[in-house]
Amino acid sequence: MRLTEMHQRSLAFLILANVSLFAAIQHGHAQTDTAPFLEIQDGSLPLIFTVPHGGSLKPAGLMNRRYGSLATDAETKTLAAEIDLAIKTRLGASAHFIINNLHRSKLDPNRDITEAAQDDPGAQSAWRDFHAACTATTQKVTKTHGSGLLIDLHGHRHEEPNVEVGMLLNAADLQNSDAEISSNPSLLSKSSIKELVQRTGKPLAELIRGPSSLGSLLEISGQRSLPSAVRPEPTAGASYYSGAYIIATHGSKNGGKVSAIQLECPWEGVRDTASNRKQFAKRLADALAEFLHVHFHWKSE
Repeated sequence: MRLTEMHQRSLAFLILANVSLFAAIQHGHAQTDTAPFLEIQDGSLPLIFTVPHGGSLKPAGLMNRRYGSLATDAETKTLAAEIDLAIKTRLGASAHFIINNLHRSKLDPNRDITEAAQDDPGAQSAWRDFHAACTATTQKVTKTHGSGLLIDLHGHRHEEPNVEVGMLLNAADLQNSDAEISSNPSLLSKSSIKELVQRTGKPLAELIRGPSSLGSLLEISGQRSLPSAVRPEPTAGASYYSGAYIIATHGSKNGGKVSAIQLECPWEGVRDTASNRKQFAKRLADALAEFLHVHFHWKSE
């Protein structure tokens, strides 16, 4: 059977992509020469960032996705670079980063492989490599620290310019009272921070929107966020992203010691200019310094 030209290009890309991600994680460097679709930075904190939708590469050897969202999350890669620098400055240590460099029209790592890669062998390989890197990194964080936090970094253009902190609880779930959220075992079971609740013994509602929640700590730093103590639930009818495949798969919903949060950043005031990206990165680093200190007993240098 003869391969079509398109599938020959896809196969060639698949062979090019077949590299050891685990070695890159172990040696702590970005992998760009042999796998241009993926960058990995090793870190020393119990903190992992994934950046799935900020890529710009559109290799001719990969077919275009035919359905699903195809838009990139603009400037999330540059925002991640600012966050990396701010965390190193504020905490005296580095986070782990896993960054997809493929444009979303070619791959969406935040969906299951069927929707993400849509039958293209090269895209399927890229999807598997991205999630293999996530698995290897969460395992490394667990082995080193016992537990950890994964933040899946995204961008939105909703009307309300809030940073949306998603833990797999939707807008309807957040309309419940704190007592109802914390006493409902089904909400804990569906959340991506189950391990954090079980390990700390703190009520689910407190970790979602209490004073020491990430949203509330961002509010204290000067950044509009929800859910938080100030904004406990989305405004009626407003859009809100509660999280998707990455935090459902690599968070603690189905076990494991790494909890996960999807962080959706608005365009205006956060991603739109270099100064705003720098400002947000500092605010996030301040919030994470307190969050890691309170919930993971991390002490910054």
